[in-house]
Amino acid sequence: ACITGLTPSIVRAGIMAGTLLFMRHLGRQNDTLNALALAFILSLLVSPLDLFMAGFQLSFGAVFGILIFGAQVRRGLDGLLQRKRPRRLAGYLTGAVSASAGATVGTAPLLASAFNRVSFLGVLLNIAVIPIASAAIVTVFIAVIAGLVIGGAASYAALVPAAVIRFMMAIINWAASIPFIAANVASPPWYMTLAWFGVLFATSGYVLVKTKAKTVFSIALASLALLTMVVSRPSGMVITFLDVGQG
Repeated sequence: ACITGLTPSIVRAGIMAGTLLFMRHLGRQNDTLNALALAFILSLLVSPLDLFMAGFQLSFGAVFGILIFGAQVRRGLDGLLQRKRPRRLAGYLTGAVSASAGATVGTAPLLASAFNRVSFLGVLLNIAVIPIASAAIVTVFIAVIAGLVIGGAASYAALVPAAVIRFMMAIINWAASIPFIAANVASPPWYMTLAWFGVLFATSGYVLVKTKAKTVFSIALASLALLTMVVSRPSGMVITFLDVGQG
């Protein structure tokens, strides 16, 4: 984490991994959502202003979406594919689709707020990119180990992950050139973003209530957020002036 500059995503991953390993050492049951919450609290205690950074929000939003929404997608796909006796490839596709769907749902309002863009084919693109990114991580790790053992070998070993990363970036750049792969949207208000995540959590398996009650609560929360947005919507054009001085 220190080598990479203590970026929000690395700090989150480090705290979560340390928490889960410590709980396993104590013989306690692991709860990834609790580890995510602990990482969120500790990160903000150290640097409270990170809350307003897009990287911080996207990192936690993606993992939250995978844990909440992605887990439900995987359970549904597993139940559907079990009847067809899936092989290892089907299991991989189930995991890739669920993780991609969860990350997409968890970051959609944050991307709209920060960049005014929402992707439509991100779920399908991630299915191809995720295994390539995993291969890049493995080959980079091998290159680092080779450099520690034989210093001169690192430059040659790094050629493999460099090629993998270039291939991954080529796929991403190609996908970005596809027309209508993403849409420009207005930045949602902060309460709409909170309502989005509230609905995700309310419909998850962490809330032990009947499905009908979850549905009623989710509809009520979404309706309240929409009503608030309509009522508080300013009339006419709003112009904001930014004075950056003479620099």
